[in-house]
Amino acid sequence: NSAAWCTGRGEILEPVPTAHAFDVVVVKPHEGLSTAEVYRQLRLTGESVSGQQARRAFEKGEVQLLGQSLHNRLQDTAFALAPVVANWYERLSKLGQAGVLLSGSGSSLFVLCRQSSEARQLVEVLSSGLASETLSATRLYQTRTCLEHSATGR
Repeated sequence: NSAAWCTGRGEILEPVPTAHAFDVVVVKPHEGLSTAEVYRQLRLTGESVSGQQARRAFEKGEVQLLGQSLHNRLQDTAFALAPVVANWYERLSKLGQAGVLLSGSGSSLFVLCRQSSEARQLVEVLSSGLASETLSATRLYQTRTCLEHSATGR
């Protein structure tokens, strides 16, 4: 498997080589979102944001720049429809990882971490907080992005 650059409505896929796997924590709040409703409520304003800086950062393995380049046009609309997701975003944004973003139309968010130990620590911190809150239905997943292997199979 390899990573892909998706354009259009997500249906146009182009393989993207990278020499670096990225560590990610996915936070799935208990509240869900309807993709159809998010798109129905979406009001596009201003100019579109180019993803080229994010793509270059991904290809080069520059996690900090990638985190600073993340953008999702659906995010504000999703947050308006599901304040619990917006609250999670605010909470996660304050923890100091490389980046945080809504995944697709939500309600999951992902946190881009600098290394696997940071992702592991984030899951531990969030898990202990969930145990003491009424948010126990929130799910946490630690994962890594795809890493395209060289032609030699390494």
